[in-house]
Order: sequence, then structure tokens, then C-alpha cells
Amino acid sequence: MLEEFDKDENAYKEFVKRIAVGIAQDDEIKILVLNSVIKDVATKNDIDNVRKEVDNLRKELKADINSLENELKGYVDAKIDALNKRIDDLRNDMRTHFFGFMGGIIATLITIILTKII
Repeated sequence: MLEEFDKDENAYKEFVKRIAVGIAQDDEIKILVLNSVIKDVATKNDIDNVRKEVDNLRKELKADINSLENELKGYVDAKIDALNKRIDDLRNDMRTHFFGFMGGIIATLITIILTKII
């Protein structure tokens, strides 16, 4: 029979058509075919479950991103605060040195003036 189908394509097509009609007409065979195919088919419930899982993953990812943003912001803010403190400390040191320098100059000028007057 297989050799006949290899030789005559029309005979093969006719055989396949008759098999298809036989399946369509016999309820037991339809159920067997559907049961074997249904295992590989996703149901609406399956799709809804996957959609829920994706939404949950999205929420988790968003929470993780927000957490990382807050952590990074805290880190950057701490570094900026530390830099501002160092700048303020340098300003204070510069003021101290400036006023010390100016005090020395004023003392020198007063000494010169007093020695010239006296």
C-alpha cells in the first residue's frame, strides 16, 4: 500500500481525505485526536496565569529599580555632603590663615608707625 502511495500521489491524497472524513464523522476518534492535541494548546487560563506572573515580575523589577535608585541617591548625596564639608573646612582654614597673615601685616605696620613716631 505504501509503495502504491509513493507511485500515485492522487491515490495518496484520496486516502488522506477519506481518513479525514472518517475522523470528522466518528466522535470517539475526534475525542482521541483532540485529547492528543490539547496537551500542546495553551488555554485562556494559562495565558492569564502567565500574564499575572509577568505583571508580578514587572512589579518586583520596578521595586528593585526604585530600591537601587534610592540607594544610589543616598550614596551620591553622602559623597556630595562629604565634599561640601571638606570645602567648608578648607574655607575656614583659608580664613584663619588670611586673618593671621593680615594680623601679622597690621602688627608690622603698627610697629613701623610707632617706631617712626617715637
